[in-house]
Amino acid sequence: MSQVPEYRLLDLDLTPLLQEAFERFRTEMMLDFPTFCQVVYRTMYGPYLRAREWDGLNRPVIEDAAWLVGRWAHTLYRKSQIQDSDIQELRPFIVLETDGAHCKGVKHLSGRWVLPDEVTRLPLDGCDNRCLCRFSTLSQRDLTRRGWSKDGPGIPPPRSLARHDD
Repeated sequence: MSQVPEYRLLDLDLTPLLQEAFERFRTEMMLDFPTFCQVVYRTMYGPYLRAREWDGLNRPVIEDAAWLVGRWAHTLYRKSQIQDSDIQELRPFIVLETDGAHCKGVKHLSGRWVLPDEVTRLPLDGCDNRCLCRFSTLSQRDLTRRGWSKDGPGIPPPRSLARHDD
Protein backbone atom coordinates (compact mmCIF):
# COMPACT_ATOMS: atom_id res chain seq x y z
CA MET A 1 0.00 0.00 0.00
CA SER A 2 1.35 3.41 -0.92
CA GLN A 3 2.05 6.10 1.63
CA VAL A 4 -0.97 8.19 2.68
CA PRO A 5 -0.25 11.92 2.99
CA GLU A 6 -1.38 13.68 6.14
CA TYR A 7 -4.88 15.12 5.90
CA ARG A 8 -5.59 17.92 8.38
CA LEU A 9 -8.32 20.35 9.31
CA LEU A 10 -6.73 23.10 11.40
CA ASP A 11 -5.06 21.20 14.26
CA LEU A 12 -7.12 18.03 13.78
CA ASP A 13 -5.64 15.00 12.00
CA LEU A 14 -8.32 13.60 9.67
CA THR A 15 -6.47 10.38 8.79
CA PRO A 16 -8.05 8.26 11.59
CA LEU A 17 -11.50 9.56 10.62
CA LEU A 18 -10.82 8.73 6.97
CA GLN A 19 -9.67 5.26 8.02
CA GLU A 20 -12.89 4.67 9.96
CA ALA A 21 -15.03 5.88 7.05
CA PHE A 22 -13.02 3.66 4.69
CA GLU A 23 -13.75 0.62 6.88
CA ARG A 24 -17.44 1.54 6.99
CA PHE A 25 -17.85 1.98 3.21
CA ARG A 26 -15.21 -0.53 2.03
CA THR A 27 -17.70 -3.06 0.62
CA GLU A 28 -19.51 -0.44 -1.48
CA MET A 29 -16.54 0.71 -3.57
CA MET A 30 -13.45 -0.57 -5.28
CA LEU A 31 -10.82 1.91 -4.06
CA ASP A 32 -7.63 1.49 -2.10
CA PHE A 33 -7.19 3.58 1.05
CA PRO A 34 -4.90 6.32 -0.37
CA THR A 35 -7.21 6.90 -3.33
CA PHE A 36 -10.25 6.91 -1.04
CA CYS A 37 -8.60 9.53 1.20
CA GLN A 38 -7.72 11.75 -1.73
CA VAL A 39 -11.18 11.55 -3.31
CA VAL A 40 -13.06 12.13 -0.03
CA TYR A 41 -10.78 15.00 1.02
CA ARG A 42 -11.14 16.66 -2.39
CA THR A 43 -14.91 16.20 -2.20
CA MET A 44 -14.87 17.98 1.15
CA TYR A 45 -12.39 20.79 0.56
CA GLY A 46 -11.42 20.88 -3.11
CA PRO A 47 -10.04 21.16 -5.67
CA TYR A 48 -13.31 19.52 -6.58
CA LEU A 49 -13.50 16.53 -8.86
CA ARG A 50 -14.35 17.15 -12.49
CA ALA A 51 -17.13 15.16 -14.13
CA ARG A 52 -14.70 12.78 -15.87
CA GLU A 53 -12.92 12.12 -12.55
CA TRP A 54 -16.16 10.71 -11.14
CA ASP A 55 -16.17 7.96 -13.81
CA GLY A 56 -15.86 4.61 -12.07
CA LEU A 57 -16.52 6.06 -8.62
CA ASN A 58 -19.62 5.36 -6.57
CA ARG A 59 -20.53 9.03 -6.16
CA PRO A 60 -23.27 8.63 -3.49
CA VAL A 61 -20.92 6.55 -1.31
CA ILE A 62 -18.07 9.06 -1.68
CA GLU A 63 -20.42 11.94 -0.84
CA ASP A 64 -21.77 10.06 2.20
CA ALA A 65 -18.23 9.34 3.37
CA ALA A 66 -17.24 13.00 2.90
CA TRP A 67 -20.31 14.15 4.83
CA LEU A 68 -19.60 11.69 7.65
CA VAL A 69 -15.92 12.61 7.97
CA GLY A 70 -16.88 16.30 7.92
CA ARG A 71 -19.43 15.83 10.72
CA TRP A 72 -16.97 13.83 12.80
CA ALA A 73 -14.22 16.42 12.31
CA HIS A 74 -16.50 19.35 13.14
CA THR A 75 -17.78 17.69 16.31
CA LEU A 76 -14.29 16.77 17.52
CA TYR A 77 -13.15 20.34 16.90
CA ARG A 78 -16.20 21.72 18.76
CA LYS A 79 -15.67 19.22 21.59
CA SER A 80 -12.21 20.64 22.27
CA GLN A 81 -13.69 24.14 22.33
CA ILE A 82 -16.60 23.18 24.60
CA GLN A 83 -14.34 21.40 27.09
CA ASP A 84 -12.04 24.41 27.37
CA SER A 85 -12.25 25.77 30.95
CA ASP A 86 -12.45 29.41 29.77
CA ILE A 87 -15.42 28.63 27.52
CA GLN A 88 -17.11 26.67 30.32
CA GLU A 89 -16.78 29.67 32.60
CA LEU A 90 -18.30 32.11 30.06
CA ARG A 91 -20.84 29.77 28.46
CA PRO A 92 -21.61 27.03 30.98
CA PHE A 93 -24.82 25.67 29.43
CA ILE A 94 -24.47 23.11 26.63
CA VAL A 95 -27.46 21.98 24.60
CA LEU A 96 -27.88 19.58 21.70
CA GLU A 97 -29.79 21.54 19.08
CA THR A 98 -31.76 19.43 16.63
CA ASP A 99 -33.63 20.18 13.43
CA GLY A 100 -36.93 19.25 15.07
CA ALA A 101 -37.28 15.86 13.41
CA HIS A 102 -34.57 14.18 15.42
CA CYS A 103 -34.08 10.45 15.46
CA LYS A 104 -33.78 7.87 18.22
CA GLY A 105 -30.07 8.52 18.65
CA VAL A 106 -30.53 11.90 20.35
CA LYS A 107 -33.47 11.17 22.64
CA HIS A 108 -31.25 10.64 25.69
CA LEU A 109 -29.62 14.07 25.20
CA SER A 110 -32.61 16.19 24.17
CA GLY A 111 -34.58 18.32 26.61
CA ARG A 112 -31.77 18.71 29.14
CA TRP A 113 -28.39 20.35 29.56
CA VAL A 114 -25.49 18.29 28.32
CA LEU A 115 -22.42 17.88 30.51
CA PRO A 116 -19.06 18.71 28.88
CA ASP A 117 -17.89 15.10 29.11
CA GLU A 118 -21.11 13.94 27.38
CA VAL A 119 -20.26 15.87 24.22
CA THR A 120 -19.53 13.16 21.71
CA ARG A 121 -18.96 12.77 18.02
CA LEU A 122 -21.96 13.43 15.78
CA PRO A 123 -23.86 11.77 14.24
CA LEU A 124 -24.70 9.68 17.30
CA ASP A 125 -25.13 5.93 17.14
CA GLY A 126 -28.73 5.30 16.17
CA CYS A 127 -29.11 8.31 13.91
CA ASP A 128 -31.09 7.13 10.95
CA ASN A 129 -30.65 10.02 8.55
CA ARG A 130 -28.25 12.83 7.76
CA CYS A 131 -28.08 14.30 11.22
CA LEU A 132 -28.33 18.08 11.47
CA CYS A 133 -27.84 18.16 15.23
CA ARG A 134 -25.15 20.30 16.81
CA PHE A 135 -23.85 21.14 20.24
CA SER A 136 -24.21 24.78 21.29
CA THR A 137 -22.93 26.60 24.32
CA LEU A 138 -25.08 29.25 25.99
CA SER A 139 -24.43 31.95 28.55
CA GLN A 140 -26.81 33.08 31.28
CA ARG A 141 -27.76 36.01 29.02
CA ASP A 142 -28.68 33.59 26.22
CA LEU A 143 -30.96 31.71 28.61
CA THR A 144 -32.69 34.93 29.62
CA ARG A 145 -33.19 35.95 25.98
CA ARG A 146 -34.72 32.58 25.13
CA GLY A 147 -36.85 32.54 28.27
CA TRP A 148 -35.27 29.32 29.53
CA SER A 149 -34.35 28.32 33.06
CA LYS A 150 -31.27 26.59 34.41
CA ASP A 151 -33.40 23.43 34.76
CA GLY A 152 -33.20 22.61 31.08
CA PRO A 153 -33.53 23.93 27.53
CA GLY A 154 -37.01 24.99 26.59
CA ILE A 155 -38.17 25.08 30.23
CA PRO A 156 -39.45 28.52 31.22
CA PRO A 157 -38.07 30.02 34.42
CA PRO A 158 -40.26 30.03 37.55
CA ARG A 159 -42.96 32.68 37.42
CA SER A 160 -41.28 34.72 40.14
CA LEU A 161 -38.19 35.14 37.95
CA ALA A 162 -40.04 35.81 34.69
CA ARG A 163 -39.99 39.32 33.26
CA HIS A 164 -43.14 41.38 33.60
CA ASP A 165 -44.07 44.32 31.41
CA ASP A 166 -45.78 46.37 34.14
